[in-house]
Amino acid sequence: MKLSTVPNRLSGQYIGGYTNITSGKNSFLCVNIDHVDAGNHEAYATIFSGDKIHTTTFSFNWAEDSSKTSVTISGVTEYTRQEDGKFKKSEPNIQQYKSADLNITWAKGLRLSWTVDNGEIMQSDALVRTATDPSELSSPTLTWAEFKKSIDDLEMRRYIFRGQPVTNKLRTSFHRTNRSNITRYHRNNLPELQHFLSSVHNQYFSLNELSDLISMLTLAQHHGYPTPILDWTASPYIAAYFAFLTVPRETTEQSDNVLTEHVRIYQFDLEEYQKDFPQSMDVNDIYLHTSFVITPPLNNLRAIPQQSISCISTIDDIESYMDYLGKNMNKQFLSAYDIHVSETESALKDLELMGITHASLFPGLDGICAYLKRKHFGIT
Repeated sequence: MKLSTVPNRLSGQYIGGYTNITSGKNSFLCVNIDHVDAGNHEAYATIFSGDKIHTTTFSFNWAEDSSKTSVTISGVTEYTRQEDGKFKKSEPNIQQYKSADLNITWAKGLRLSWTVDNGEIMQSDALVRTATDPSELSSPTLTWAEFKKSIDDLEMRRYIFRGQPVTNKLRTSFHRTNRSNITRYHRNNLPELQHFLSSVHNQYFSLNELSDLISMLTLAQHHGYPTPILDWTASPYIAAYFAFLTVPRETTEQSDNVLTEHVRIYQFDLEEYQKDFPQSMDVNDIYLHTSFVITPPLNNLRAIPQQSISCISTIDDIESYMDYLGKNMNKQFLSAYDIHVSETESALKDLELMGITHASLFPGLDGICAYLKRKHFGIT
């Protein structure tokens, strides 16, 4: 998306700074916007200001030929930080703000300006989406043999891994649908997902219990449903299998493009990250976080063989977020290896000798048939 171009749709997650022009104070906000239909959009905004968080949901229309629209916000919810660091919803009669008049414009990025009910005026910076930009992660390009050698000396249980057939930025399957408003996802989508899963699963998943909710989402994720969860594994070899699995056979043969085509295996320093940042199971627009948890598999037969670890992320651009946190801590949490796609057949043969196949990672008839399909016919 060129910053000078006014987009027809504003879907996405926008995080950036804003200024309370009246008081001169600076802080930051997050706006998650979903395109609904035609020019209609629905947004969830979270405003962070010291010991207070203000949230609001609002709808607006963004016509194709417009670069500005206005909306009156009548419902603002306030949360105040308690002594234990947690935020508690404030009573309506003591809230700092209750309503606002909001202007939405596009000028080299999304810009918000609003006047709250006590007369204070606030204005955001130009907010842009970054999750769809090319990855800027510096990663060595290795052969399959070099990759195996490089992971030999890694500390067991310190790192986790994720394999991707492309070198795009890390994003959850939910965010890759070009949606970011998790509140709308909770309200409109998850009750129906729960209803259908209950008809085929002997476990009842409560949407009000975090452990149930994450278990339900993890199960649905493993069967192709978009969720704000990213699958990782404790095994670099299982990650490599998923990286190479869907590489088309024709791209593994020698061609002019082979040297520019790679799969990527991410490595994450989970031990250091969990030392520095508390982990949360919240899937909520109020909280900006990326957390890693092992959840009860609850008849999810794939979780154990895949040595699965769930990454819950309300952040769309995980790569930039980890880079920001790492620089603040003088650490590098996220790194990656890129491997030529020409190594695919060699890698998959090695992994099969290790017992890592579709049949072992996807217990059941589907996994067996997918494994034999590739083995007998050379296709995925």
